[in-house]
Amino acid sequence: MRHRRLFARSFLLFLIVPISFTFCQIRGEPNDEIFSLAVLGISSKELSPEQIEQLNSQLSAALRGTGRFQLAPTQEVQKILTGAKLQVQDCYSIHCLAEAGKILGVQRVLQGNVERRGKFYQGYIKIVDPASTSVVASKSWEFSGEFEGFLSTSQSVASDLAGKRDEIQTNKKWYLIAAAILTVGATILFINKTLGAGKDQGIHFEGSGGDDPPPPPTN
Repeated sequence: MRHRRLFARSFLLFLIVPISFTFCQIRGEPNDEIFSLAVLGISSKELSPEQIEQLNSQLSAALRGTGRFQLAPTQEVQKILTGAKLQVQDCYSIHCLAEAGKILGVQRVLQGNVERRGKFYQGYIKIVDPASTSVVASKSWEFSGEFEGFLSTSQSVASDLAGKRDEIQTNKKWYLIAAAILTVGATILFINKTLGAGKDQGIHFEGSGGDDPPPPPTN
């Protein structure tokens, strides 16, 4: 019984140490990797061409300012994709954006859309990884007011996109692993306490090595 309890405690300690290390890695380790990014732009049926140009320029500057992306020159992006007979204004799907990224030779491609109803704006942006043909970051937001105010949201949008990049899938995986380890550890702790309580209360389990019963009295 004593050996079982010692083993349970040792195994629980063995689990707690990597759990603590895992959470420190998830929450405390910064990701300084910089990705090459092609901004295919934000489209809108309600905004004027001048407003769309302003929005794309503001967002590109904000993304560059995060220090997390190296933006490909807009004119060069347009020239290469036009030469490849790929229409940027019609490229919305993940597969199309991934194909554009492979043509451009960049690691990430950004595309978005903005809808406006009066003074109410609703935007959505996604960043696609051409290598895996998947969305690695996305941002949806709303704003009510003048267009100049909506432009000012570009900074926070860029910051969110920079912070949400590839850490999403990685963090999700590690949180699931940590949760599984915690569950196993809690189970072992429960068993350990149960065995300890049984011994303290003088409960003898079958085959536990307790004292033999006294012999029956003889006449």
